[in-house]
Amino acid sequence: MSAKGPVIPFERHEQIAKTLKSMRDELVSLCTEVGNSRKSKRQRGAFAALFRASGKIDAARSELEEVMFLDHRDRSNTRVYYPRRDS
Repeated sequence: MSAKGPVIPFERHEQIAKTLKSMRDELVSLCTEVGNSRKSKRQRGAFAALFRASGKIDAARSELEEVMFLDHRDRSNTRVYYPRRDS
């Protein structure tokens, strides 16, 4: 346990990573759908919001990957938060 609370177990990192990947994949799909449809001002706003949301998820994945590497040096690898496309 660190001075600021418990460490996120490695297995939990694996679960969180899968959830965040799924969320990002869905947002990117929605961005594509909204971006390819009629270009009203509201739709452009929706597209921008979806795009920003996917960026926030990317930022969270990056931060959590860093935490995982600091807490689980012996088990960590970049494929946890950034799996191959066929995974």
